[in-house]
Amino acid sequence: MQMNTDKKSTSPFLSVLICVHLWSICLVQSGCGRKPVPTTNPLDLSPEMVPPGNRPTSRPATRNAGKADQPLPATLSPPPTRMVWKKGDGPKDPKPPMQLGTRFDIYDILIPAGAISRNEQFWKLIEEDKIDPGAYDVLRRNGVRVGIAAARDWPAMKDIFDQSPTTTRVSSATGREASNIEISMKRDVISQCIFVFMPDRSMIGRTYERCDNLMALSFQQIPRKPGQVRVSMTPIVRGTRKQLIYSALGNEQELAFTYAEKALDVSLRADVPMEHVLVVAPSDEANIASSVGRAFLMTDQPAEKYEHVMIFVPKMFQIEEEKTADAGTPPINGVTTGR
Repeated sequence: MQMNTDKKSTSPFLSVLICVHLWSICLVQSGCGRKPVPTTNPLDLSPEMVPPGNRPTSRPATRNAGKADQPLPATLSPPPTRMVWKKGDGPKDPKPPMQLGTRFDIYDILIPAGAISRNEQFWKLIEEDKIDPGAYDVLRRNGVRVGIAAARDWPAMKDIFDQSPTTTRVSSATGREASNIEISMKRDVISQCIFVFMPDRSMIGRTYERCDNLMALSFQQIPRKPGQVRVSMTPIVRGTRKQLIYSALGNEQELAFTYAEKALDVSLRADVPMEHVLVVAPSDEANIASSVGRAFLMTDQPAEKYEHVMIFVPKMFQIEEEKTADAGTPPINGVTTGR
């Protein structure tokens, strides 16, 4: 059986398309064609996937740069956030106020009796009205005269002291405040009788044996009054008492103990401003043998009688903050030093 097959002629246009397709496949396999861009997440673009004109630079943008087309906030108060400080950028403490210290100098001047207490030229330089009137009256009747003088008048006061032979004893204390400073006035007193005029104008007397007379002194800076120092002074009698103690077997033993008695009703308290001094001296009533002024501010010498004139000089100075040493500075002999 004979089969018949029809031969169809290929169209020239179709042949050209087939040739172009085969040619493009050869170019792709040889690596000369354009590579297709892979599909990736647009929020996770690496620099290789971003067009060269839109790649970020190495310089970051300013953190506080504004953004356009942002809606206005509902309130201008920012929401509460937790502040995170970098190392070395923490908040700085405010500068502390200036700290003042006090150097308190005490001059105990021994001078012949009457050279100061009865010298009206000297007391014209002293402002006695700076002391509380009630306390001044009690002190004056007990043989103690006090007042405050300006430091600029010291040369004139010194000229008066230089007119008589004097013996000066100087002591000092330093700090913002001090208490329980004892100044010895008389030691090893065998017996003495002291009468104290009270603020109600009554009188109380007592006899002391084998005792010492001291002045208890304290000072402190006055709050809210910078540059002023409050000085307090109280006479103290420190004596020795003996007491006999009997045991169960009838043995006798003598026990000695000391005691201190303060004359608080004759206490002095004065506020001394800067560039001023406090002066304490005997008054005319110190001539009474049983007065407080005679017991504490007068001394009997073999040839003549002397009186104590006490001058208290407060001085202010600024307390400087101690400098800390650098981390790289090694200690010297166990003591760290700074530049």
